[in-house]
Amino acid sequence: MIVLMNHARLIGFLRKEHGNPAKGIPLFKQQSEGWEPWPDDFRAEFEKVATPRARLVYELCIGTGQRIGDVLNIRWDHLRGGAYGGSRGGSVYG
Repeated sequence: MIVLMNHARLIGFLRKEHGNPAKGIPLFKQQSEGWEPWPDDFRAEFEKVATPRARLVYELCIGTGQRIGDVLNIRWDHLRGGAYGGSRGGSVYG
């Protein structure tokens, strides 16, 4: 909700001087075991049916260890001397 209200302010739906009405609302915490990798049979099925673009994103995620959002932001200038030097969540490394 906080992110949505910040976006509303940025695009002019809310006035900046009114602040974020969702500020101070505690985040919803959900019990979770965390993320698990796809089982081999899921991966094999995806690899058979994926479009070329989906397969490219999939291979970049696996090959670089990046999250999908970071993979979608990869640019040619992140490749230097045959190595990848991009960023993860805004932190440059490589």
